[in-house]
Amino acid sequence: CLQSSEQVGEPQAKAYLDYVKGRTFSKEAFAQAVLHGEKLMEAAGFPNLWVPKLIRQVESIPTLATGKLDLQGIRQLAEED
Repeated sequence: CLQSSEQVGEPQAKAYLDYVKGRTFSKEAFAQAVLHGEKLMEAAGFPNLWVPKLIRQVESIPTLATGKLDLQGIRQLAEED
């Protein structure tokens, strides 16, 4: 986790997000990665709107045949409890 004395900028936050992308985590490691990522984004000055309030681990992110995100499929995932 971040120490209060650490200086974090946007490049470090982006590097962290690239690092965790595509990795598989245990439930506990996922929770720690999310918490660390949120702190990095906040410390880097990302607007609150860009910092996720809820993050869930899913097996795959829905995409269309064109490779673009399937927004309707993502909405359905978000509405699941």
